[in-house]
Amino acid sequence: MMRRPVLPTVLLLTVALALLALFGAMPGQTARAAHVDPPTNLTKTAQTDTSITVSWDAPADQALVTHYRIRWKLSSASTFSNQVARPKSDGTSREITGLTAGTSYDIEVHSCEDSGCGHRSTTGVSLTASTNAAPAQANYDTDGDGLIEISSLGQLNAVRWDLDGDGSSTDAGYATAFPVAADSSVCPSDTTCTGYELTANLDFDENGDGQITSADAAYWNNRLGWLPIGTDASRFTATFDGGGYTIANLYVRRQGSSDVGLFGAVGADGRVRNLRLTNANVEADLRIGALAGSNYGAIANASAVGTVEG
Repeated sequence: MMRRPVLPTVLLLTVALALLALFGAMPGQTARAAHVDPPTNLTKTAQTDTSITVSWDAPADQALVTHYRIRWKLSSASTFSNQVARPKSDGTSREITGLTAGTSYDIEVHSCEDSGCGHRSTTGVSLTASTNAAPAQANYDTDGDGLIEISSLGQLNAVRWDLDGDGSSTDAGYATAFPVAADSSVCPSDTTCTGYELTANLDFDENGDGQITSADAAYWNNRLGWLPIGTDASRFTATFDGGGYTIANLYVRRQGSSDVGLFGAVGADGRVRNLRLTNANVEADLRIGALAGSNYGAIANASAVGTVEG
């Protein structure tokens, strides 16, 4: 019987070392940055209610660095879902925008070279920082029309926790979006609130670079984009008056989902009016729309321009 030749152990070891020298990893393994040192002195230099600015010192071997990777997440979250690359030539600071007021975030900065960014423990430095709390108001229906006023994406997002529009919610995220002064409430005590109204144009392209990416941190959601307001099981039943304002660059990528749009499902008592969407980009499987995936109520004097795929 013929025997297959066996390569000597020394020859196999020589081949393995040659592959490591050439590619930085064995076949099937991922090459990682092995030589670059981490940045140092990561510091929060400024913050607002929706942003945190950090700076860091370049590593001593910065000639090897091609770019830095900045990652961030809610301190309560288990994984980092947002990150952005910063070329070395752009300096050693970065403003992270689109954050939620009064919220703690974990932030990491990694040194990277052409072959990658390596392990966090060897190429990264981290800190925990918080945004400023939004200023408290006496109430959010200043014109007394029974509609709670929305002037930010964070407040728009909070509508999901008050689907009947009465200004009452026990969700901590709602209280963060609509902070009120002591002995006050979102809806004035002498008014019955029935919904929401825009008081400003809103744009999901938060950094204004013409595209929706992880740099637009708040509603990137690891490429899933906006989470629609309301579901078929729990529909939006209040009034939403756009006031003639525009919501630009709505981005939703939720393949395998249904009832997808700015609103997932509008109930029989729901009203959406006087609203414009521009450059909307929505993709899902069933019951999809830019304004609403499913509508059992009324949508009037509203328009949407963009792409809907399903």
